[in-house]
Amino acid sequence: VIDAQPIFPGDDPEDKRSELVVEILNAFYALRIGRDLKEDSHLNLINFVSRILQLPSSSKIDGDIDSTIDMRTSQCKRATVTLLMDSDASFGTCLLEADAIKDLLEVFAQQVNDVVDNTRVDSGATAALVPILVVLNKYAVANLAIRRQVHQFIFPSEAEEVYQQKVRQLPGPSTSGSYNPNNTNLNMSPLDAPNDTLRGKIVRLLSWMEAYIKRCTAELLWTLCDNDATEYVHRVGLGNALPLLNAKGLASLPDTS
Repeated sequence: VIDAQPIFPGDDPEDKRSELVVEILNAFYALRIGRDLKEDSHLNLINFVSRILQLPSSSKIDGDIDSTIDMRTSQCKRATVTLLMDSDASFGTCLLEADAIKDLLEVFAQQVNDVVDNTRVDSGATAALVPILVVLNKYAVANLAIRRQVHQFIFPSEAEEVYQQKVRQLPGPSTSGSYNPNNTNLNMSPLDAPNDTLRGKIVRLLSWMEAYIKRCTAELLWTLCDNDATEYVHRVGLGNALPLLNAKGLASLPDTS
């Protein structure tokens, strides 16, 4: 299906190949085939997943944007990400070796931009974001190289220089590790999360209406901070950080009763 001509997924209304691929992926998910996705999975299965994630956008094919191709490509990739929710954490290594983590990150950025820019608070937003958040966090926890790649994608090196400078400018001692309510080196707002950047939009998801989006976003950022409570507060701000820190027993929220 993918190798047939014209180039998959095609823009012809009569071309149903992308619908077939999505149906197959959804059937795989229903049958929990994703549980078979491990580091030692059959090469054909690894290649199938990787090739779908690496499908180019229409602009990368011929330089022109084709909304039909991009919509079909996005649907195939989203169905693949849903399948990956059941995969073993070690399968991330297969995707890393296939150079497909960057494609997962592109899906992630696309979904974040769509939800945040359009202020989506419906069930569709949850369906769009939670699977990719879960998958990226699972792979990042299990593989240091993936964790570094995700970190670099969300916090690019040029932004890191600004962030580190702001950390150094904070008053009082800086203590990594556990959260200390008496530490004067705590910021209420993120130190460096401009609204128009990916990291800024991710931080905004920490105050989203939908609980699953908030928690899964927090867990991914916590992983990228290497479970360091002080860095987490610096990255997202104390107000955004407290719910997760409280859930992990690292801080106490005030009793409002």
